[in-house]
Amino acid sequence: MTGRRTSQFISTLLSILVSSIFSGALTYSPVYHPRNSDGQDSSVKRRFAVVKSPANAAVAIEAVRYLEEDNWYERLEVEVRNASGKPVYFLEVDVLFPDIVNTELDGVPRKLVLPFTYGRRNLMQKGNRSTPEDIPLGSEDTYVFKIPPFYREMKERLDAVKGILVRVYSVSFGDETGFNAGLPFSFRRE
Repeated sequence: MTGRRTSQFISTLLSILVSSIFSGALTYSPVYHPRNSDGQDSSVKRRFAVVKSPANAAVAIEAVRYLEEDNWYERLEVEVRNASGKPVYFLEVDVLFPDIVNTELDGVPRKLVLPFTYGRRNLMQKGNRSTPEDIPLGSEDTYVFKIPPFYREMKERLDAVKGILVRVYSVSFGDETGFNAGLPFSFRRE
């Protein structure tokens, strides 16, 4: 990318970020970390932000728990509520760690993303509908995602985290409709 194009790209990203914050599309909630492991007051603060999108109308993020604890990465929980009025058969909620850059796959720097999923992922594809074996998250029901053991083993990397982003990424109502990347979709013929 040339210098001018890079500058335009950065300018565009900054304007999107600023407008997202001021429009309420991105909100921060401070979570204070009052004491460290030896009981002394600590100045470390962790924050979480909920990235808002149309998918939030269907599934609400109710709570992000244990960020204030020293061992938060062992107990992290994200509670969601089905606010859609329809059963949800597949749900992906992503926890993004902007402080951690990962290059393990192909050397390309990427932010670490932890996808929490509920239900069958293939319900996000055309022609796939829910079956009697699928257990839906009913209207107004809540579900608590817990951090998998693999991420608990990343203690050294996760200790550096000062903030996380949480987003509802995908929702399927089991009838070939839902949200993908936060935007509505429908595979049904009308």
